Amino acid sequence: MKKKFLFLFVIILILGLVFWEKEKKTNSFDGKVVIQNQSEQTLDLEKQFNIILIAVIDGQTAYDLLKTQYQVLIKEYDLGIFIEGINDLKNTDQYYWAFYLNDEYAQKGADQTILNKGDKIEFRYEEIAF
Repeated sequence: MKKKFLFLFVIILILGLVFWEKEKKTNSFDGKVVIQNQSEQTLDLEKQFNIILIAVIDGQTAYDLLKTQYQVLIKEYDLGIFIEGINDLKNTDQYYWAFYLNDEYAQKGADQTILNKGDKIEFRYEEIAF
């Protein structure tokens, strides 16, 4: 009887851990951020993602807003910064993080784009067009 109880306890514990890990992965973002998988291809590097954020205050840069929600890998140049990765998704020879302001390709870098309340910024992991 004790062996059956121990076996059942171990099974329940394993199932609980599996469901807890799944729940932890699916609830990693709050309501302010939308990440949309736009491609159902098999390789992770071939998936495209969008990160959408809305400015809630005036005067903040797009880069500063992005940093409030994500870990950002950058490279600094004389003209400003270049975003090389967001969280664990880095630029490659085929894909990069494109920056859009209010649904149009941004004319300045994220660190030089000053936002007004209500501005929509979007970082899209896009394929580089050759």
